[in-house]
Amino acid sequence: MQPILEIVYAVQCKRVNADTDNPVVCVVLSGLCTGIIINNKNKSIKMNLKNFLAVATTALCVVACSSDDEPSQSSEFYKAVTGSYTVYTSASVMGTAVVTNEEKVEIVSDASNSFATLRYSGVWGEGQTSKLDVTRENGRYVVNGAGKIAASMGDNTHAGTYDFTVEGTVSEDKSDASLTFSIVLGGMGTVTVTSASGYAPATLFLPDTYAGYTSAVFAYSSTPMVTADETVSVTANENGTVNVVLASSTWGESTISNIAVEVKDGVYTLKGEGTAAMSMGGGTPKEYPCTLEGTVSGDKEDVEMAFTLSIMGGTTITFHQGDAPAAALLAGSYKGYTSAVFAYSPTPMVTADETMSVTANEDGTLNVILDSSAWGKSTISNVSAVKENGVYTLKGEGVSVMSMGGGTPKEYPCTLEGTVSGDKEDVEMAFTLSIMGGTTITFRQGDALEVLE
Repeated sequence: MQPILEIVYAVQCKRVNADTDNPVVCVVLSGLCTGIIINNKNKSIKMNLKNFLAVATTALCVVACSSDDEPSQSSEFYKAVTGSYTVYTSASVMGTAVVTNEEKVEIVSDASNSFATLRYSGVWGEGQTSKLDVTRENGRYVVNGAGKIAASMGDNTHAGTYDFTVEGTVSEDKSDASLTFSIVLGGMGTVTVTSASGYAPATLFLPDTYAGYTSAVFAYSSTPMVTADETVSVTANENGTVNVVLASSTWGESTISNIAVEVKDGVYTLKGEGTAAMSMGGGTPKEYPCTLEGTVSGDKEDVEMAFTLSIMGGTTITFHQGDAPAAALLAGSYKGYTSAVFAYSPTPMVTADETMSVTANEDGTLNVILDSSAWGKSTISNVSAVKENGVYTLKGEGVSVMSMGGGTPKEYPCTLEGTVSGDKEDVEMAFTLSIMGGTTITFRQGDALEVLE
């Protein structure tokens, strides 16, 4: 039996791996060798050579299989986090909060799940990590990685390719991914962008000042009253609610506090009650009960807030973000005077108390009608209006109906070119006709007394 023991001892001490002794094999074979020696001394050998070799072979197979042939935990972890995630991101750039919904994060792995990478696409640019490190801790998967991002930095101020790192966790059901990106800008510092699944909380996303216009409807008028250059500001409270303030040059200030916000299908819905302080007819401002219903889209592109008051038979003032449609803003009746110049007279002919009306068409164009006691009626239909630098420019062609020397009214071709300021305080329209060697009748809003004097 001694030769057998020598073989066993040799097997025990032989390196199983070229680089590392396998202690498991040594321990297993050492125990077998000891057992044989003891039994040999007691002259009661319980294990013959056949059984011993079978046990030794099994031990070697178990150890060998446990090293390389079984799937590693890492591959299972890669597979567990692979998928696409829709998140919101939040960062502070030069003291300004930048919160963006519907950002995209994707974790991809190869067919064998031997490695994984993370890709980001959103307002901060396009980035991808090299091999991602994935572990598991406290029921969540922990991810860490580093790579390059072609970054726009939110506003293209620092556009370029930068190093970035990412760390965070993913829930087992992939419903929640919380990640932090650190974009290294070299001498410009580091921007830290946090993200989480779903849409940003209202108190984080909504606070802002929104610029737009108001459209008011009330029982005593079928035509909406549109006012440009209005603002709505939203601030956050610690209890998760928000405050909304409408500042209107026409309707005063309406304040709604402690508004609860619901987020559903990518839309933030606001409802609340408060007060509106306004002066009727230029008198002392007075407070009126006011209710608010409004929505803000997940990208902040569509903002609408309706403030309802029980005045003038019921009034609803609706704030819309963006520029007021020209047709809606410019529609109305204008009071002023006309000043006519023509080839046969070097002195303008001024007529006071003239009116000009503007109506809106569904296609966004306008109809302009000048009703003059001196020059008859000029009608220009489907007039285009273009806004530039806060001023609307109108152009169109139509007809002017007038009687020469008190005769029968006759139609003449007429062109229109004019401007209206955004606040509708400065209005000037020139109607040009090919009569009397060329005639231009210019309507101006306001009082003609200074001109006549």
